[in-house]
Amino acid sequence: MSVVRRDLRAGHFSITIERYPSAARAELVGELDLYGTELLADMTEEVLAWHPPPRDVVMDLSGLVFADLVGVRGLSDSCKLLSSSTSSISVARMPRKVQRVLALSGLGLPEEVEMLTAPYDA
Repeated sequence: MSVVRRDLRAGHFSITIERYPSAARAELVGELDLYGTELLADMTEEVLAWHPPPRDVVMDLSGLVFADLVGVRGLSDSCKLLSSSTSSISVARMPRKVQRVLALSGLGLPEEVEMLTAPYDA
């Protein structure tokens, strides 16, 4: 099976999903707010419906320029759902400003989520 690529867009937010034989990579770009959260939920449902489900999922957040409380709650919820159905879920390159909102919200990410790189200032 070759790599299957799909783009989802809503307002100032987009997700590019790449499906590999046993893994998935999702690149989040733009503003993760209410509209972005709905798109993130759609992406999560789509990935969970794959047969067979991916063993590994990586969410690349380097393209996020903004995330509000609703957005980080959606990110946390998405990670929880994906971690229950995959062998591993990783978050890569989370911008420091997104990590700050996540920390201030008190939500955090599930323990099962691996942070692949340290947060950075975007």
